[in-house]
Amino acid sequence: MTTRSRVHQDFGKRREPPRISYTSNGKVRALTLNPALVVSLIGGFALFTVIYLGATAYLLFRDDLVGAAITRQIDMRHGYEDRIAALRAQIDRIQSRQVLDQSAFEARIDRLTARQDGLREFESRIGAVLDKARQQGMKLPLPTSAATEGDVGPSKPLKASTWFAPAGGRPDGTDGRVTARIDRAEASIDRMAQRQTLALAALAEMAERDAGRIEAVVAKLGLRFGSLASADKSAAPRPRAAEGGVGGPLVPMIDPAVAAWRAETALDRLADLRRNAAALPLGVPVRGDAQVTSGFGGRSDPFLGVLAMHTGIDFRADLGDPVIATGPGQIEEAGRQGGYGLMVEIDHGNGISTRFGHLSRIAVEAGQTVRAGQVIGYAGSTGRSTGPHVHYETRVNGDAVNPAAWLDAGEKLRPVLH
Repeated sequence: MTTRSRVHQDFGKRREPPRISYTSNGKVRALTLNPALVVSLIGGFALFTVIYLGATAYLLFRDDLVGAAITRQIDMRHGYEDRIAALRAQIDRIQSRQVLDQSAFEARIDRLTARQDGLREFESRIGAVLDKARQQGMKLPLPTSAATEGDVGPSKPLKASTWFAPAGGRPDGTDGRVTARIDRAEASIDRMAQRQTLALAALAEMAERDAGRIEAVVAKLGLRFGSLASADKSAAPRPRAAEGGVGGPLVPMIDPAVAAWRAETALDRLADLRRNAAALPLGVPVRGDAQVTSGFGGRSDPFLGVLAMHTGIDFRADLGDPVIATGPGQIEEAGRQGGYGLMVEIDHGNGISTRFGHLSRIAVEAGQTVRAGQVIGYAGSTGRSTGPHVHYETRVNGDAVNPAAWLDAGEKLRPVLH
């Protein structure tokens, strides 16, 4: 009841602004509060509070934001560094590949130079083989340094500086020109070596053929030159064995060194055979057209008419016709020897000798050295003879053998005994 009456009492009265009273120095003072000012203060305080709280929150999360930004920067830097490292590695690979390419080209040129030097040295060996062939009367052209146009022969030495750009530059082989030049040079050297090898092989075959012919003919006489057996193939140069696993079909290829060894061996063997064969009495004792009037073996004795052994061959000759040595040797006897009349006996070595009987005159003396075809006397009819002729004997270790086999051997060997 009291409250309601108080409300009614206040209705219609002007409300006073709030005041704050305080005492200062014994005096009571009053401070009137303006509502607008209060609202402004409260609003300012609220704004300040919001700003303060926002700043505080910023300060609290700033480190995380900065850390994230730094992490992104680090990631980006690492990415750039990786890309730069990859680019550098690629550049290094390109440069290394260029160096390797140039090194490979230079290595090929070094190998070509070595092969060229080998061919140049090989030419001197071929020259020695050719000299032997000429001494044996063989003529076989061997193309050596005569290279065709575009070939790189021994007269055109290889130099790496002519195949590559200056140091620091890139070889022009990147477009295939250097590779093509090297390929042509290798092909040229291969052709040159092949020509040399084939020519040496042909020369060896010719020498082996003639040597085989001499051996076959001499073998029919019951002789064999033991020191002239076939060359020992174990002494032939062997190609260097490859390292590691190898294989493939067999395609025979003649090595130049083997071909040269074979040619040299064949020529030496032929020269030895010719020298020994030339020492044999394989010629005819008379000049011109030799005619046999009585052969070797059993016949009727011209004086007694009984069967007798004729130890030689009689050749038709006129009185005073020259009688010649059928092979080189030394005069063993030169004088009168019983039924032989005036006789000359020549020792040809190795137990082989020849006798020439019924001579009218002797032109040599014992101990004298004679050559094949040299006049040793003149035909006659001395001793046990019915008329002028030449009695000719061939003896091996003192036993008479048929001279016809030796004369036949001389005919067969004449083409190869130049």
